Amino acid sequence: QGFYVALRLVACAQNGHDVNLSSLNLTLPPPKFHDTSSPLLITPPSTETHWAVRVEEKAKFDGIFESLLPVNGLLSGDKVKPVLMNSKLPLDILGRVWDLSDIDKDGHLDKDEFAVAMHLVYRALEKEPVPSLLPPSLIPPSKRKKMPVFPGAVPVLPASPPPKDSLRSTPSHGSVNSLNSTGS
Repeated sequence: QGFYVALRLVACAQNGHDVNLSSLNLTLPPPKFHDTSSPLLITPPSTETHWAVRVEEKAKFDGIFESLLPVNGLLSGDKVKPVLMNSKLPLDILGRVWDLSDIDKDGHLDKDEFAVAMHLVYRALEKEPVPSLLPPSLIPPSKRKKMPVFPGAVPVLPASPPPKDSLRSTPSHGSVNSLNSTGS
């Protein structure tokens, strides 16, 4: 409560009002702080939070996706092709749209990949160039965690301890004393 009062008093001062308890009930905008060195004010890169496909766009694209009768949540290239061709964009552009939007390279588009494809088609129709590499802001949040940190990365599996029986069955090569006496 004391912090709240302090913030209200800062807002009073910033808006030219008296800094006293009688000013606390005034309707004022919140106080503004311009210290950009605060770690709390550093905004995370947009690639982590923001997806370039807008919510209303996604809803429209999801409707088109469902109308194409996906199988197990995936659309084949044969089902997506007529939709892409309908845009009347050049085939090389549509090929690049497919390559960029099939993020996991499985030859099918899931709902998020389809949204990326449609987003790229609509941008291309507005005369925006189709990128040669998919910008991070266009990678669907559902695909971001699965992407390797660097090309060719292989997940490291934890080594499992050997079974206890294998430790007992190892042949002994002399006693501890004989090992110590040879200095090894």
